[in-house]
Amino acid sequence: MQILVTGACGALGQAVLRALAARQTLLGALGAPVPVVRIIAVDRTQPARLFVEPRIEYVCGNFEQSRFLARVMGTATDSIFHLSCLDAAAGIGAQLEDFDMALMRSLDTTRSLVDACQFQSAQPRLVLASALAARPVGTAPPVGSDGICNALCELFLIECARRGFVDLRGVRLPRIAGAPLAAAMGASPPLPPGVLEALAVAAPEETPSLAADAAAAALIEAHELPRVFPGPAPFVEIASGAL
Repeated sequence: MQILVTGACGALGQAVLRALAARQTLLGALGAPVPVVRIIAVDRTQPARLFVEPRIEYVCGNFEQSRFLARVMGTATDSIFHLSCLDAAAGIGAQLEDFDMALMRSLDTTRSLVDACQFQSAQPRLVLASALAARPVGTAPPVGSDGICNALCELFLIECARRGFVDLRGVRLPRIAGAPLAAAMGASPPLPPGVLEALAVAAPEETPSLAADAAAAALIEAHELPRVFPGPAPFVEIASGAL
């Protein structure tokens, strides 16, 4: 099995890499365990200290360009953990070019990822890390640029899943402890017992937050959820305040 992780060098990305490296198998397209052979870790920047394991290959580049991702992924990427849109709009300014940058790092990157999925020999299983901020407020749309950008990615991928481009499941996350700002995704089946028990951590400023390792465990549990196509894509929402 070949796995792609976008946003792999942030706090959540490193936690996901550690969690993947600790596993020997994940469920494949046919629902049977498949050995994890190669993990491609993509990000725009790379800090000096990164988690290293023989199966992990780090790639640095602007992956809103579909040709870049197509070259990186080849034709045999089985699973994708798409983390990079999580904080794409965190702290952006009021200028149009700031919003353009946020859209480029969220929706444009997600569109390029789906474009690259078209070259795969089988439909990839895609896990989206989204934000609690993407949740609609009553009948109103999400509040704030971060919520809007994440909601756009969610809706786009839901339609891609409906059309059979990807096998989608997603997780909306609260703020990730140790990250500048993070987020999450919404509702259908509950996470299996054991994952929720370790999810909530209290941030010093009492902002609901989640340990990166616990968030990574939730994303991997979402990956293992049964395929539901052609029904609605399964989404799970983690609200640390509810625990």
